[in-house]
Amino acid sequence: MGEDNVDNTELPHVPSKVEESDEILPVVDAPQEGKEVVVKEKRKMASLCKLFSMMDGLDVFVLTLGMIGAIGNGVSQPLMCIVFGDLIDGMGLSGATPPNFATMTPEQMQAYMDNAMSGMMDEMNR
Repeated sequence: MGEDNVDNTELPHVPSKVEESDEILPVVDAPQEGKEVVVKEKRKMASLCKLFSMMDGLDVFVLTLGMIGAIGNGVSQPLMCIVFGDLIDGMGLSGATPPNFATMTPEQMQAYMDNAMSGMMDEMNR
């Protein structure tokens, strides 16, 4: 078995990641002969006031509707916490001794739930 002539010299180090200090340059196609190179100028960024001044009626309506929806979405979580907190409080404060739910009949359970709901409604109407 003959060994192939293999060069055992070390290969140069090739980084696996681009380091932060390395600059990444864009690839630009070379211009072809006879064709003129067109350089596009970068447009100036518009200010926020300029953007809002260019809105028409439909844009104002959609933006307002989105703002109202965002406010409603933000208010719903604390509101639900208050409502469910009152519901749990109403169920816990209905009697001096906690009932034994395992031995309740369906009629007793319904009466207990009605009492808890009426207590919660009384608290909400105050």
